[in-house]
Amino acid sequence: MRTSLRSVFIACIALEILALGIVVYKLYVSMHTPRRSGVGPVVVLNSHYLSASPSAALRYYYEYKPDTVEYDSPSWLSYTAIHTYNHDGLNDRYDYAVTKPADTFRIVALGDSFTYGEHVNTADSWPEKLEDRLGSSCTAKKHYEVINLGVAGYDVQYIAHRYEVRGVKYHPDLIIWFESGSGFDRLSEISAQYTKLLSAQPGSSSSETTIKRSDGRITNVMYDRVMAEVHARYSDQLISDMVEASWQEFFRARDSTKTVIAMFGVEPVVNKLKLAYWARDQKNVWVDPAITDIYDTPGMSLPDFHPSAIGHDRIASDLLTYILANKLVPCK
Repeated sequence: MRTSLRSVFIACIALEILALGIVVYKLYVSMHTPRRSGVGPVVVLNSHYLSASPSAALRYYYEYKPDTVEYDSPSWLSYTAIHTYNHDGLNDRYDYAVTKPADTFRIVALGDSFTYGEHVNTADSWPEKLEDRLGSSCTAKKHYEVINLGVAGYDVQYIAHRYEVRGVKYHPDLIIWFESGSGFDRLSEISAQYTKLLSAQPGSSSSETTIKRSDGRITNVMYDRVMAEVHARYSDQLISDMVEASWQEFFRARDSTKTVIAMFGVEPVVNKLKLAYWARDQKNVWVDPAITDIYDTPGMSLPDFHPSAIGHDRIASDLLTYILANKLVPCK
């Protein structure tokens, strides 16, 4: 009896220690998460190519108009990038049948502008490059598809919702979510409200978006103002909790589909710990393939911090190496 009671006592102490550890971890995360003011990528959305799709929960949700072509040419860019939207409103070269063709391995790519391919041609985004690399490197399947569901300006909540309304129907064999880093504190629904409020102030405008820094980089003035408002009114812990809730929504939607969550290797360790913690109970989830830091290599990033065509190609190369090394894709 004494042995039994002693075992129960030890087990209770162990649970208390574990619970305390979780509390300490969450406190550490809330206190040490870096803010991204002044280093966020510039995303200026052109409403001409957007279709509003609001709901009771997502009042500012938007998607791209199907079967359209967008010419992307901000004043600081030396060329015009061409985006082609397919029948499903995806920034893709091809239309994809909802029913997966025979002998096909299908990947769905999720993310924000870094997946979408902001300021590069549709064919130069990393999902397109990955599709090409798989097709030229692997012969285990007749076809390899990488369907790009990325949308510029999306946060985790919007990305999760887009997978539910656009991605689930494609029944992918693998999901690759590229987290650019903005997703750890970007809250699209809240940010949209503050953008409207700040834009309505005297002397302000929604066109007040970009300035050129002394180092030649382009930064987003309105984004910085909005993020300052969000962080002033919402604690880091509350923001983190809202982001985690959106990740859990995605985990429920993906069911048991194999999922890779990729980030740049230089992403702060605390953010990697967050994602690992949020995904701790998930099966078939691989977190943090270390993607090459495009900002330290000349030519891999654009002045506004987005990947260049060369940067997208490196991301595709790194992802291919990772998914093949982990045998997530059949390849001969």
